[in-house]
Amino acid sequence: MDKLATEKEGNILQKDMRMHKNELTNNQLLLLRKKAEQILQMEKSFSDTAISNVDQQSLIYELQIHQIELEMQNDELRKAQEIIENSRKRYSDLYNYAPVGYFTTDLNGVIVEANMTALNFLKYEKINVIGKPLAVFVNKKDHDLFYRQLQLLRSGQSYICEILITRYDKSSFYAEFTGVPFIDNRKKAHQFLIAVSDISIRRHAVEIRSQLASIVDGTDDAIISEKLDGTIISWNKGAEKMYGFTEKEICGKNITILTPERTDNKDPEPRSENRKFVKIEHYESIHQRKDGSHFPMSLTISPVRGENEEVSGVSTIVRDITVQKKWEETILELNKQFQSSNQNLENIASTLSHELRGPLQGIIGLCLLLKDECVKGFDENCRKFLRQIHCSAVNMDEMVVKLLEISRVSRVNLDYQTIDLSELVVSIVNEYGRKEPLRNIKADIKPGLCVEGDKTLLHIAIEKIVQNAFKFTRKKNIAQIEFGVCENRAKMAYFLRDNGAGFDMKYKDKLFNILQRLHQDSEYEGSGIGLSTAQKIIQRHDGEIWAEGDEGIGATFYFTLGK
Repeated sequence: MDKLATEKEGNILQKDMRMHKNELTNNQLLLLRKKAEQILQMEKSFSDTAISNVDQQSLIYELQIHQIELEMQNDELRKAQEIIENSRKRYSDLYNYAPVGYFTTDLNGVIVEANMTALNFLKYEKINVIGKPLAVFVNKKDHDLFYRQLQLLRSGQSYICEILITRYDKSSFYAEFTGVPFIDNRKKAHQFLIAVSDISIRRHAVEIRSQLASIVDGTDDAIISEKLDGTIISWNKGAEKMYGFTEKEICGKNITILTPERTDNKDPEPRSENRKFVKIEHYESIHQRKDGSHFPMSLTISPVRGENEEVSGVSTIVRDITVQKKWEETILELNKQFQSSNQNLENIASTLSHELRGPLQGIIGLCLLLKDECVKGFDENCRKFLRQIHCSAVNMDEMVVKLLEISRVSRVNLDYQTIDLSELVVSIVNEYGRKEPLRNIKADIKPGLCVEGDKTLLHIAIEKIVQNAFKFTRKKNIAQIEFGVCENRAKMAYFLRDNGAGFDMKYKDKLFNILQRLHQDSEYEGSGIGLSTAQKIIQRHDGEIWAEGDEGIGATFYFTLGK
């Protein structure tokens, strides 16, 4: 009976396991295991009793099934374990490499865990952070704020604030702290999670916007924002002062309210709704104030673009140019007066020069007659005086001729053409060389230097400069003259260099003054007009001329041409 009861109980257990293998809880499995152990002990007590073959086969079959079931359960457990491990790894990766820094602290704010992003923010190794108060990394000026937020966390409240953080290298950055308490079963905080985001760029953008807003409100210019159809959406303080409208009065109105009606059927500001504002535009116009008065203004219109670079609005900057216009009118009037006066002076100079030549020619003629007819009756002093009178009259006549030349240079119309400056210099140097055949002249002239200008006038200018070089190298055994082009004073300039007498650079500004010379007539002849004429011609070609020199070593004359 005991053996049959045992077999029956074992069969019931096997059947129960087969029927409920997917419904067993951990506790039920534990109870079944205990029952199985009891049955096994009871079976051992009847080990000497014979068991039928059928029963043995049945039991072995059931045990094999049970073994397979256990292996399947183990396989499912392994898969569940892998899922758990993968989830844990994903969580760990999400935690460590999140774009937000995470600190886990105890109730006193001591760091117990930190992710990689937080460590990168601080530029510290993890070993140097764990176990330290988070306040260590908070800038001193924000300590009070940090401890107040820590107190809120202890009371179970969350918080968000901005705090300045100091890195390992002593640099600082602004961070947004978001603190959340971990609540236990007793509804008390036992740890804190503090999320940290670097908001330096955001704060910088806010500061820039604030600065721009200050600039917009602080300028006297009117700065107006409008929609593409001309509806005004913003209006700064400068606009209020300029037009008399407050922002409340003007916003929502069309920009054409500032444009006076025209009787000439011309729109001073072409602003159709179909117009595409794709580039910055500048022009001048007339605007109207709130009181109906008009004023001239300078307008700059620029497109306002959205995130996708599409034009979403228009920014308009308006400057009142009333004073500027008055100055322009005054300058134009003064220029007219100056040109008229200058023309009158040139006419007077030309007239005087022509009128002076007559008496001078008469004096020269009388001197020659006296020399031919009466010189025998003169003593040596009279003959000397006669020579001085004749020489002075000739010099004055030459000076009048040169003054007339300057007058003509100022009046003649320029005939622009392509000129080979190199050939021009060669021809002038050869001409002066033929006049003084006994001199040893060495000329180095760079070929192929071509310009656009008036050939007649440039010939005169180059001749004056070459003449100057020939004159001041006369005392040299070998006169060296060089012509070329170089970069000087940040410009491409043509130059003529000589090894003559040179000059003291402190007198460089007097070189081109009319009738002013740096050397005595006894040293070098001249009238003080040649270089002034050259300067006048270069200036008429929108150019500039200047000189550099050293006493006893030589001089270099540079000039540029506008075209």
